[in-house]
Amino acid sequence: MHSLRQAKSFARFMLVWFVMSLGVASASSLVSPKAMEIVCTAGGVMKLVPSDNNNADSHEHMPVGSFATVV
Repeated sequence: MHSLRQAKSFARFMLVWFVMSLGVASASSLVSPKAMEIVCTAGGVMKLVPSDNNNADSHEHMPVGSFATVV
């Protein structure tokens, strides 16, 4: 009976640990946000990619229509 109580306590501990790790992961985006751009691929798929602040002229070398607009 004692091992069953320990198993329940361990399961509860693991659940709390998982929820806390999810909270830390979601809070990290609020603490250090990064600029994102939506890019359309040739197959018509839209992707979110981090914007490159070091090379601001990178969008000039892309083909026309490669960036999507969000409505």
